Amino acid sequence: MVANSERVKKPRRLPGDETVFYSNIWSPPESTRDVRVSKKTTQLVDISQVAHVLTTIDYKSGYEVPSDTAFFNIWASIESIQNTKNAAMMSKTQQSASNMSTPISEHSSEECSSVATSSSQLSLGPLRMDASALRRELSGDDFTMVMSAPVSAPQRKGENVVFSTVLTHKDEVDMSWNSQFLLGLHEPVRHALFVIDRFLERSRSLKSPMNWNVGAFFIWFKMHFVEFVRNQHDVKTKVLLPHVVIKFVEKRDIVALYQAIFTLVDVIVEQEDGLLLSAVSSADSWQARLGLLQDDIRRLNHLLFNVLALEEEAFKPAIELAFSEKAFQRYVMPRIFRATKPKRVMVPWIVERSRVWGGTKVAKAYKDDLSFTARFLYDHVWHPYFEANIASAMKHLGNEVEGMAANGLDESWFGCSVM
Repeated sequence: MVANSERVKKPRRLPGDETVFYSNIWSPPESTRDVRVSKKTTQLVDISQVAHVLTTIDYKSGYEVPSDTAFFNIWASIESIQNTKNAAMMSKTQQSASNMSTPISEHSSEECSSVATSSSQLSLGPLRMDASALRRELSGDDFTMVMSAPVSAPQRKGENVVFSTVLTHKDEVDMSWNSQFLLGLHEPVRHALFVIDRFLERSRSLKSPMNWNVGAFFIWFKMHFVEFVRNQHDVKTKVLLPHVVIKFVEKRDIVALYQAIFTLVDVIVEQEDGLLLSAVSSADSWQARLGLLQDDIRRLNHLLFNVLALEEEAFKPAIELAFSEKAFQRYVMPRIFRATKPKRVMVPWIVERSRVWGGTKVAKAYKDDLSFTARFLYDHVWHPYFEANIASAMKHLGNEVEGMAANGLDESWFGCSVM
């Protein structure tokens, strides 16, 4: 009997660990959404994750506040609440009326400066807009609502020339390792849009439409520029984003902007046939088609300007928080290099453009990070292809810049010397 009782009281094996680590505790992971309901009941959430989120001071900042949220006293009567709302509306009306009747000189300088600097987009130039305003512009895929303004020229920061308004400090470029990574992906896009816009502006003054090779421009645009934009987006989305923490609101805005960008790219590509026909028909038709293309290119620049600035603001601190420079170079950069395709377009474009915003030292560092095989391919395959198909087209698009001699700017100001 004793032996049997001891056999019955044998300790049971502990159940397997069914804990699921949630990247977002408010929704289940993607891997568990297809699991049967019977198994979902056994899955647990690590309470330490909940405690970490709830004890973080700004955990609510990653979620949007409902637009119809209103605060009121639940103990007050309906009449008193209505009276309070009416009084608030009346005070706002009186304040706006007094502001309209008050001369500008009578407003205090402190109030004006606080209003002007409260929005971050004002420090980034006239093209930078609030994300909600951009979403309103993109509603219904009506791109005529998107701003069409000339592409801004680069700024000289010391010995370097850069387009980014985020990764700069006063008179110098931010040369931290995570800033260099983002500038390497973003500056070629900004420079290409600047050169395209200047080229289209000059083309509108041509007397003969046939002086402009429409087919060659669109081949370069589709095969090289669009491929670069798509791949730099894929690298950040598929390789970098899973390893860093970005707020939900920022990710939503970035996704919405890129969807609009690629839709607008398709609209631009579809204009090739119309331009070819108008070049043969009449000069007036040519000018109208060319003006439409330039407006769409400027809208594309407006969207890319905002999304690249938003990514620089979001990714720079996130990368620095998730990795050290050594860990990023050892574990992340090899994956990014494997995901970079086509390398004959991406790698030389990044390296050669880095000479403009970072100098020869930065460009040499990019090449030194390549393996022996990759350096061999760079010197004998990738760079010759880049010079023959991309750099030559950039020189053709960027030459004969009007007013360059008058402004005292050399060719390196526009980045055409390295292209």
